[in-house]
Amino acid sequence: MVYCTIRCYTLYMTFLNTLTNFGGNWPATLALWAVDTITVKKCSADGGNDCADAAASEACEKLEGGKCVTITEGYYIESVACAIFGFAWMLWGWRTVKRLQSADVSEWRVVRTTKKRKA
Repeated sequence: MVYCTIRCYTLYMTFLNTLTNFGGNWPATLALWAVDTITVKKCSADGGNDCADAAASEACEKLEGGKCVTITEGYYIESVACAIFGFAWMLWGWRTVKRLQSADVSEWRVVRTTKKRKA
């Protein structure tokens, strides 16, 4: 008796591919969100307006001579932070990888093997 046909297999593979895409794309989405969050803007005509959203930007531009000016660009801050994190991870990971590579093969075995006895 056949429980699963090619349709079931195709659906399952499509589902796994979707999960893979979610797993691989969320870091880029998070990084782009962080750039926008870290960026600091101010209105040139009104110092109290931080141009945080579209409505604030429109209100700034309606003022005479009003323009949203970028004070701190979040891209550069995030780039430096990610580079520092990457170097720290590499230093930690380098020692760990070297330790794992120098481990004996017997340490990697899950099931201990015994020598076969001659009858």
